[in-house]
Amino acid sequence: MTDEERLRAAADIVLQQAPFLRSRGVLHASIVGSVADKRAGSDSDLDILIHPDPQGHMTIYDLVDIRERLSDSYGSSVDVISAGALTRRHRLFEETAIRVF
Repeated sequence: MTDEERLRAAADIVLQQAPFLRSRGVLHASIVGSVADKRAGSDSDLDILIHPDPQGHMTIYDLVDIRERLSDSYGSSVDVISAGALTRRHRLFEETAIRVF
C-alpha cells in the first residue's frame, strides 16, 4: 500500500466513524503522525487527534471506546490524542494534522 493509499484508507475510516465520534463528543478529528506525514511503514499505527466539545463531558471511557472502535475498523493499533492534552512540545501534531472532519 502506498503512503497516499494508507492516508486515504485512514481518512475513509474516520469519516465512516464520524457519527460515532460525534456521539462521543468529538467536534473535529484529524490524522497526525507518520500516516499524515506519509512516512508510515507497514507496521505503523494510526494517530488520530480529536477536538472534544468543550461543553461536553468526555470521559476516559469515551476515549477507550473511540480507540477500540477505530482500531477495529482500521485493523491495526490506533492512538487517540485529545487536543487539550497536547503540551507545547507536542503542538507540532496540530501543525501537520490532516483534518478529516
